[in-house]
Amino acid sequence: MKKKVYVLYGGKSAEHQVSIDSALNVLNEINKCTYDVFAVYITQAGKWTEPFQVKNEWLQREQLISDIHLPIHESVSQFLQNDFDNNSIVFPVLHGTFGEDGKLQGMLEMLDLPYVGNGVIGAAVGMDKVMSKKIFAAHDIPQTPYIYFTKGLFADDEGYYIDRAITEINFPCYVKPANMGSSVGISCCNVSVKYSPHSNHRSFVR
Repeated sequence: MKKKVYVLYGGKSAEHQVSIDSALNVLNEINKCTYDVFAVYITQAGKWTEPFQVKNEWLQREQLISDIHLPIHESVSQFLQNDFDNNSIVFPVLHGTFGEDGKLQGMLEMLDLPYVGNGVIGAAVGMDKVMSKKIFAAHDIPQTPYIYFTKGLFADDEGYYIDRAITEINFPCYVKPANMGSSVGISCCNVSVKYSPHSNHRSFVR
């Protein structure tokens, strides 16, 4: 009996489109002779669409996007009505928040559904770059200099954080969201700091 693989992609993240691109590669390359493969698209609003089985055809990107008119909780409930058994596994191909940050992993563990990738703690800590750096420092793991702040703190004392960036890192440096992946929101900063609307946190890295 072939193992059933449920590939989750899309999701409530600024990296929604990147996730679709990644899923397209996974779904086209995974061996359908070895696995029964099911694609599960999660809309930007967080609604889970009904799984569809992927055969040996070569998928196009537009085939991976659909809509569902159920509320979020009903769409998740519908997904959970699938015939999961000891031969089923979930393959998250979600990027960023609600996919790589431990939330999904925790839900799957509560449901006793095996899944691919990091566990809850590894996902949560790995997603939070500030927490990761604090753990590195606690274990004397070398890393580049950095500073971090929230949008609110920076708005209250912009000069203080720019001065710290100059003295502790110097320009040019890179500014990126502390709690997202590495494909959205990163920019090279020469003289000032700008924000992406996707996150309230930023950290400077040389």
